[in-house]
Amino acid sequence: MNYLLENSSGPAISEVSQINQYITGKNIKPNFKAEKMIAVFKTGVTNQNDASCLIKTLQNQYPDYRINFDLEDCDNILRIEGQNIKTRDISEKLQNEGFMCIELE
Repeated sequence: MNYLLENSSGPAISEVSQINQYITGKNIKPNFKAEKMIAVFKTGVTNQNDASCLIKTLQNQYPDYRINFDLEDCDNILRIEGQNIKTRDISEKLQNEGFMCIELE
């Protein structure tokens, strides 16, 4: 893994072999961005009120996800963007609320 060291007195250091020289008193940040996932589900949600309530519930549990429904699609699509999306938990949550929910591949 590469790291960037924020060092106000000089340029960022990206060489792993040099990190040990600069660790003391420096702010170390990983030099990577986690990949965003997009999960798409076919659902039994058919009206906007139910969709809004489910979005609110899911956002409370997963505040870093971007969540929306496309109820104009014949599959009443639930679309979620984020990192490490817990697709099984999402499906189970909707099913526990009484709605069919199947992840599309």
